[in-house]
Amino acid sequence: MNTVGQLNETCRGIAIKIGNYLKSQLARHKGFGERSFYGEAFSLALLAVLKELDSATLQTLTSCFRTLDTKHPEFHWEFNRYALYHYAQLTGDHHFDDIVYDGTFKGTRCTNWSLLRCATRLHLNPRDHAALDEATQITHRAQSRSGLILDEPHVKSFQYHCFSLAMLVEIFAITSDPSILASFDRGMCFIRHFILSEGESLYVGRGQEQSFGYGALAYCLATAYRLQKDSDVLSDLKRVLTYLRGFQRPNGSFPLVLNHEEPSGITYEDLPPPGWYSYNNFFDYLPFFGYFVAKAAEQLSLCPDTDFVPEENVLRDYRDENYLVIHRPYYEAVVARPGGATPNDLAMPYLVAKGRPILPCYGGEQELDNRYALWNLPLPRFPHFQKTIRQKAIAKLTANGLIMASPLGAMRRRYQFDSDKITVHTRVFSPFVCEHPIAIFSDVKQISPRRFIGDGYEIECNRSLSPAGTTLCAKGVLNLFSTKSRSLMVTIKITP
Repeated sequence: MNTVGQLNETCRGIAIKIGNYLKSQLARHKGFGERSFYGEAFSLALLAVLKELDSATLQTLTSCFRTLDTKHPEFHWEFNRYALYHYAQLTGDHHFDDIVYDGTFKGTRCTNWSLLRCATRLHLNPRDHAALDEATQITHRAQSRSGLILDEPHVKSFQYHCFSLAMLVEIFAITSDPSILASFDRGMCFIRHFILSEGESLYVGRGQEQSFGYGALAYCLATAYRLQKDSDVLSDLKRVLTYLRGFQRPNGSFPLVLNHEEPSGITYEDLPPPGWYSYNNFFDYLPFFGYFVAKAAEQLSLCPDTDFVPEENVLRDYRDENYLVIHRPYYEAVVARPGGATPNDLAMPYLVAKGRPILPCYGGEQELDNRYALWNLPLPRFPHFQKTIRQKAIAKLTANGLIMASPLGAMRRRYQFDSDKITVHTRVFSPFVCEHPIAIFSDVKQISPRRFIGDGYEIECNRSLSPAGTTLCAKGVLNLFSTKSRSLMVTIKITP
């Protein structure tokens, strides 16, 4: 994948396998056989852009879509109208114009839905100046100094940042508005700092590591290259595509959350898999993901088939007021300042070595799943009060660490990033008894109260740790350990 053409073929190949899987499922079951909000519409759009839509699949998808209750308050008008508009543009089939031109929106107010509404309105009417003004105002409010687009106040989701960028660049394609393009460029500059050497990128915020966001990211990277002709963007895209291909199953499908723990064919109602939220549907996210990967191929097909040299794209450390990204010879680590929604936090670094997570990301579904409790985050907690230092806290990243102050006490955490190991030293200043929880992947063995051994790494602590239950993250099941102390030093060493 060292030419534009090869990247194009890779994107198209991923999307075709998804399309074939969807067609086989539809033929076998005469539908998806489970809940969907917009999967039928995006399947039509995906198969249309690939020119792979046959009459039997069209009939099945049409029949299934027409069974959806458009009067239900949860009907996803924005996503369905957007996808069916593009389907009609690609095929000339206007059988769904009653939906596309209905004028109804669900009205969810978060940033990504709001920008999707604006983009859909502008696709339908490029002279809708109110939609452009609204998109500009939304972006002005939601985009931080670093370029990150907040999905809601205090919600720092990399997944929905990428989808918001996808909508911005489509709005720019319609309007040529320079402020929209500037916001897109700032947002792309931000997210590219977080693309790790193996392509993993969306490990922060609501929807961590879900396929939905990776489709939008691939499309944004391809579009950014078409606009800027910066070959380093192609290197980023190559890494992301390589990462994605590692999760495509033999039948062409992808897990909804990109991990190797998620069984095929599972739904939220069966048993909430790690990383899923209550609104997630497998047959919504898979065709959505495939559609935007196919759109990435379309963008690349508009570019000359030139070579690029990925090795010249050197990964560099990054820091802003909320994040710290570290690249070392044997590992990569990301720290995220705690605050807001729990998946925002990486108070213990997200640590990746040899393409595998060593320390996890955190947080997840808060409304319906207590396995992602605030209590389990790797921050000091106070058993007597059943509260953590994070509650009502002020947090700040420093040159080499993190400081937090809350009503129950203060914490100073120092990070030391050596070439082959990380040391995290935490000290708590409080009159109250506190304990330190540590979450470790379930396949790691505790060989002594202070030492753990995993595949290619060791974890050592200066205090004895006792088992404290289990929790989840987007990457799988975690074992919890804790120790009662005002200080704790943890060293993670990567072994050959």
